[in-house]
Amino acid sequence: MEVAIIVLRKLYEKARERGIDVELFITDSLIMELGLDPDEEASVHVELAEKMFERGRELLDKEDVIQASENSIRLLKNVLRLYP
Repeated sequence: MEVAIIVLRKLYEKARERGIDVELFITDSLIMELGLDPDEEASVHVELAEKMFERGRELLDKEDVIQASENSIRLLKNVLRLYP
């Protein structure tokens, strides 16, 4: 298991260096691979957006404005996936 974690961590770091939002990338990849219907896909994105919104509120409560704004950008990207 340790080897998988090391490899995944390296892939995660490379993706982040290239500006790839790993969470959204994995979500989109799984949606495509699973062949979810549009309603199921929308439900996944809504749930993810809700979690991102909660995280943004927590960051604001901690007065971490930079992280909160980055989280808001991720939230917006996710919401835009609901409107093809």
